Amino acid sequence: MQGLNTRDCQIKEIKIVEKKDQLGNPGPALTFIFTMLTMEFWGIYAGIFTGPTIMAVGVVQIACFVPYLIGAILFFCKGDSTNGN
Repeated sequence: MQGLNTRDCQIKEIKIVEKKDQLGNPGPALTFIFTMLTMEFWGIYAGIFTGPTIMAVGVVQIACFVPYLIGAILFFCKGDSTNGN
């Protein structure tokens, strides 16, 4: 293994670049949440969920609203108002 030889090359300039932190793309999470909610609505419509199960499904649907809203706000803050709606 060879060592680094710095005698031959001179450092001319060093740039310091500020890195802006960005949040990740919320699209896949929003797609999963939307699919899960759609399947729950379909299950209620098809009669798969009956009785007290409908109440549990309703609680899950209300709980999914918060992360879905956060993902939509993240899209809106990135300037993508189409996906944020």
